[in-house]
Amino acid sequence: MEKIRTRVAREVKSLSHPRDRRVRQIEKREKRGLRVLQQKERQKNQHQQRLNRYEWLKDSVFLLGVAQSEAGCLSEEDVLLLVQVYIERHIREANKLRRERNHPRGLVKQLHNAYEAEMAELRSTQGMMVPQLDTPKAVAKLLEWDGTMEGSKSLDTVTVSLDTRVLERAKVDEVAALLVDVDGEEHQKTARAKRVGVKKTARRVVGGGKANLKLKSTVRKSLKKKRLGSK
Repeated sequence: MEKIRTRVAREVKSLSHPRDRRVRQIEKREKRGLRVLQQKERQKNQHQQRLNRYEWLKDSVFLLGVAQSEAGCLSEEDVLLLVQVYIERHIREANKLRRERNHPRGLVKQLHNAYEAEMAELRSTQGMMVPQLDTPKAVAKLLEWDGTMEGSKSLDTVTVSLDTRVLERAKVDEVAALLVDVDGEEHQKTARAKRVGVKKTARRVVGGGKANLKLKSTVRKSLKKKRLGSK
């Protein structure tokens, strides 16, 4: 943007008269150039936000062992729960910052604004775009995704919307407690997994019963890998 303004100022200065018709043409060209740059920057940010959301959901699906579960996929309510936990990362970060003695008020406000904007998108009639997770094939495709923008074009996607629905707070908190936040934030489960061990943590994630033995084994392996990688 600064380069455009500098170039325009130089062109205007070179004209013989400040009210020359070409001055208005140059100014129009400057405004158009700035609009194009702003639009490109906005699109770039939207694409990056979408990639971050896809990556978070991919890691969450892997940790929960969805592909190895009996259904091999998630219900619409499960997807909405995951998406809301993802959006509430802003609130978790803001609460963490507030505990600091001289917390950055401006950043806390930005986090709250980001939370409000994403929740508004989720509640809108258009909804929020996410990878399709209601079929085993779509889940497998997400887990195989390489994390790139180019690769995301091959993913099956859908838009989900809360509209006027309100998810049960207890269920949202339960999902948040089960997940290790892929944004680097520590959920309650992170500390709990270190205290009680991977076997008990896997049992809390998947539940008891012989039917879940394979899934619990998958979750335990995932937890062990994450623990070793954090050392």
